Amino acid sequence: SSDLFLTEKEKQVRNFLTVFLCAICLAGCKPGNDQITDIAKKEIKRIMKDPDSAEFTDLVTIEINDRDIGNGAYCIIGKVNGRNSFGAYNGPTPFAITLVAEPTLLPFMSPKYYLSSKVYVRDEADTIRYMAIRKLCGQ
Repeated sequence: SSDLFLTEKEKQVRNFLTVFLCAICLAGCKPGNDQITDIAKKEIKRIMKDPDSAEFTDLVTIEINDRDIGNGAYCIIGKVNGRNSFGAYNGPTPFAITLVAEPTLLPFMSPKYYLSSKVYVRDEADTIRYMAIRKLCGQ
């Protein structure tokens, strides 16, 4: 085999490069729903009075493949309950978020997601925006 002609140092370098390239390829795998959901939860918590009290229910993550938005977009719909200024829980409040992947330089790189839209339903105008996002998500 060709290993007979390699020095010990060259074998170590080859093994290191093999492991390094495998790690890069694996790091670029498509994100799981848990990762996408965690991003959405953080965004919702940012607008809450008491973020630590957030209780999420009815979470649905949908991948959107749309010509205008592009591949790698996600819609997350759910409800969140949290404490208000008086320390009482408000009851489950609907929310909808769309996340879009930034283009990467190389196909094996993990994309970063940016917030495309966020609705935390508090009034009638929010309800209209919420329903528009649900329609975009096919819900």
